[in-house]
Amino acid sequence: MTLPDASSFLQEDKFLSRGFTASTPTSLDAGTYTMNLGFGGQTDKLSVTVAAGDSNADVLQAVADAVNGSTLQVDAAVRSQTSSGNLGPGVIPTGSFLALSVNRTRAEQTPTLSDTSGHLAAALKLSATSTPMAPAETGTHQLTSLSVARPTTFRTGGYDTEAATTIAPGTYTVAYAVGPASGSVLSGSVDITVSAGDTWGDVLSLMKNTFGSASPSMVSELVSAKRVWDSTTDERHEVVDATGLEIRLNDPKPGWRLTLSGGDNAGETANILSAMGLNVTAQPGSDGRMVIDGLDRTRTPGAYIADQGRVALDQSGTFGEVVPVSVLAPLGLLSQGLSDVVTAYNDLRGLLTKNADLLRVPLHSNGLAEDWRKPVSDRALDLNSLGLAESGKDKLLWLQADGFVQALTANPQSVRTTLLGDGSDDNPGLLPELAQKAQDALSAGADKMLLPQSAFPERDPFLASPTPRTELEIEKKSQLLDLLDSAPKIGAGITSGHAPEPFPWGGSGTLLRRKG
Repeated sequence: MTLPDASSFLQEDKFLSRGFTASTPTSLDAGTYTMNLGFGGQTDKLSVTVAAGDSNADVLQAVADAVNGSTLQVDAAVRSQTSSGNLGPGVIPTGSFLALSVNRTRAEQTPTLSDTSGHLAAALKLSATSTPMAPAETGTHQLTSLSVARPTTFRTGGYDTEAATTIAPGTYTVAYAVGPASGSVLSGSVDITVSAGDTWGDVLSLMKNTFGSASPSMVSELVSAKRVWDSTTDERHEVVDATGLEIRLNDPKPGWRLTLSGGDNAGETANILSAMGLNVTAQPGSDGRMVIDGLDRTRTPGAYIADQGRVALDQSGTFGEVVPVSVLAPLGLLSQGLSDVVTAYNDLRGLLTKNADLLRVPLHSNGLAEDWRKPVSDRALDLNSLGLAESGKDKLLWLQADGFVQALTANPQSVRTTLLGDGSDDNPGLLPELAQKAQDALSAGADKMLLPQSAFPERDPFLASPTPRTELEIEKKSQLLDLLDSAPKIGAGITSGHAPEPFPWGGSGTLLRRKG
């Protein structure tokens, strides 16, 4: 689960129609209506037939089927609610209505639906969904993962790319179809020509390129595989590395699958699909399906949203039980903000402590630093319970991230009360109290905190004022100290019977030495 920032809320529902009474006969005349569906810079022409006696529910479903039958990555669904907001914030229509949505991975794009013949799109009165203005709301989302999104996949066995192929020479025609179970939306065929002398590597590469370029809805690639190696001299068998071919459905819409058929050569004496294991799917394909806060969602791939796109959910497995997922008031922003407050408090406390002899002492206080510490010390137990504690002799404040997260999960209201108060004068909260002290100090000015000049003893006018020293002067002093350290000491050598030399020019001693 992730929480997108305000600039990238992942709004899936893009348009909602007005609400209709499902059982009421449609007010549209019988006939065929055409519309243009636009998305991602492409346009697809849709056709919807309205029969005499069709209800509003029939028309809405017909439009949804037309949109879902388009190759454009726009989904449509007929939904219903008895009052505004039942299906979530911002869902206004009541009764039955049409929702146009996109997958979360394309949430930055917006579809269009316009009439080209008749006024069906106009009758729907599609309106854009509202974009939330605030971050994700704190709370718990109830999730159940029912199935994981997996594309239809075909996979051959493993082959030695250097060995000669056993596929008979000839041209093999393979048909493909992409679409829902009700009928294919995309279809076509490819020809695979195997020549005498081809290796398995030649055949696999040819098939990869042919299927990969046939349709954007298919992806093909060579993959690692295994094969059984049989010894020609004895009965030894081993499983060795090999190369295979994988063909899979690319970027499907919900309910769409890929089928391969045919595969015979011209004389129908051989079939390349059955010979290579492509006559059955390695993975039939499935849609991702989750129940989020009681609403059944179907998506491909398994990327979902909650709370109007302010919570992003990624599915990686299934679980039959309901699992709660909590949103903790955008933790990145909240934790960083609290950390900044702690840092500022510690900086101020360090400044006040080090300069205590220059500062006035407030009434009934042990110093200005202690006066600022009072909002913290008064709430020591409450702050400890949410991961904030004083440490060391300097009484600096430390934030323990794990404790803070645990406190938010267990009792977010208690954390809010401790930090922000409960609205009463008796409990203003730590942060408002510190903010008020800062405001009072700024309004009063520095003179109210600093001791007057008269509080400090006057300097003796006959004492010379200290003057700043340059780096060169400091270096010269260092050299002089080195010289004194290296000079022989008075009386050295007496006990040994050797008189000391005035200056040790030789040996290990040196007259001048630069440090470093």
